[in-house]
Amino acid sequence: MLIDRLKTSAVLISIVGLLIYLDANHAFAGAEGLWLIPLLLFFALGTASDLSQLLSASGRNVSRSIAMFTTALVTLSACVPMLWPLFDSSYPLDCPMGRLGWIVAAAIAAVMITLA
Repeated sequence: MLIDRLKTSAVLISIVGLLIYLDANHAFAGAEGLWLIPLLLFFALGTASDLSQLLSASGRNVSRSIAMFTTALVTLSACVPMLWPLFDSSYPLDCPMGRLGWIVAAAIAAVMITLA
């Protein structure tokens, strides 16, 4: 049991180290942090999975797939402004959404999807 945890930890630490190295040394101009999105998504989906499992075990009606989808939606919406530099453009200064508006819009969509 302990050896399995140590093997898993070694793999996860290696992946985290690789992603941090890639982000520090091979970042996309204007889109710094893009290499860390898989790490962010991994931890966000892991937390959503655990919480939905705990809520289901307590007798609440929770759809794990909806919880995972809406978590991914909100998490990835934070990365939308980072995509503009990948297409040789800059984020529009007069965008009515702003940079944080994407997260708010995704959170509202997530609530609507959850309640539907």
